[in-house]
Amino acid sequence: MLTIQARSRTIKRVILICGFRIHRSIQIPAKLRTDQFATANTMSGLLYSANISDGFLFNEAGSLLARYRAAHAAGFQYVECSQVAYQYNLDDLVAVLEETNLKQVLLNSFAGPNAGDLGQVVLDVPDEEFEAGIRRSIQYAKAIGTSNLHILAGKLPAGKSRSDVMRQYLRRLQWACKECLPRHVNVLIEPIGPFVSPDYFLNNYGTAVDVIGELDCRNLKILLDVFHFKQLHPTYDVIKWARTNRKLVGHIQVAQSPARNEPHAKGDIDYARILPQLGDLFPELYIGLEYKPSVPTQQSLADGKSAGNIFDYATP
Repeated sequence: MLTIQARSRTIKRVILICGFRIHRSIQIPAKLRTDQFATANTMSGLLYSANISDGFLFNEAGSLLARYRAAHAAGFQYVECSQVAYQYNLDDLVAVLEETNLKQVLLNSFAGPNAGDLGQVVLDVPDEEFEAGIRRSIQYAKAIGTSNLHILAGKLPAGKSRSDVMRQYLRRLQWACKECLPRHVNVLIEPIGPFVSPDYFLNNYGTAVDVIGELDCRNLKILLDVFHFKQLHPTYDVIKWARTNRKLVGHIQVAQSPARNEPHAKGDIDYARILPQLGDLFPELYIGLEYKPSVPTQQSLADGKSAGNIFDYATP
């Protein structure tokens, strides 16, 4: 709790020191797109989404297009993926989604020419380059039918602190929200822990809450990744945080800690307790299975089903 609060106060001091004022005059459409009629077809009753990015589910199938088909064959209705999508022709992605009748519920933003940078918001690149990447991301999101775009912040540039780049982060993120809003696309921000990148800019959930408060954009939400939350705030109860910030959450992802493997595996996170509560708090939200299977994906899914109904991720 102290860590989250301390970071929250820091961002407000940073904004004051930078002398940067956030403009709040954003036009809001009557209603953003929501998936009010999404349904679960599993014993869990939860809206599980298969994350088919590199390193996660169904990678043994091969190409991203093959992973879509494998997810469909396994019984999933919903899928999500990272910037790997931008390596594929947009028409091919649209075609495979139509073929499988899968719904894409989340897409990561284009990360730039070097995917290892994990985004361009805080990078030393011209605004024109950053904006072109976001426009490309929106084009893909609209074509494949997702209303959730996770805009990756990027790694801290060498020699700079988070305070140094906060002003740029807020300015560019606000611009992205304005671009997405009339197109009915929600912008998601996700704090990422040291397991993935110790230099990632957004690394605190308290900071994410304050960013949303400062920008005051209706289409800006937090991607609650329970794995990253545990890595960043190991002593804080994620359910307590979720209840407090319920209206700010736009998507959920899960993986066990510390190995980032199956949620039903033994680890630091009690998913048998947490998942039902997340389902009660966020019945309309998708829960992305962004984990690294310790066995082939089909076996991982079968093991989950054997572990209990709450881990019934997909039903063929």
